[in-house]
Amino acid sequence: MVDSTISGNSAYNGSGIYSNGDEFSLTVTNSTVSDNMARGDDGGISSRGNFSNVSVTGSTISGNSALGSGAGISFHGYHSTLTVSD
Repeated sequence: MVDSTISGNSAYNGSGIYSNGDEFSLTVTNSTVSDNMARGDDGGISSRGNFSNVSVTGSTISGNSALGSGAGISFHGYHSTLTVSD
């Protein structure tokens, strides 16, 4: 995902970006994920999978909320990598 905005969404889980599965790559570059609301878990970016790679570069993650856990970035998985940089 490049130069994009995901904002103002609601869902039970994973209201912004929700990736669920093994052996995938998710890249978020120069984008905004904001003001998303999860009634369960994972308001902003959710990654649930093993052997996966998630990269967030030059992006803004703000104002997301969850009644459960993971309001900003929620990351679950074995042998997976999360990289966040300016």
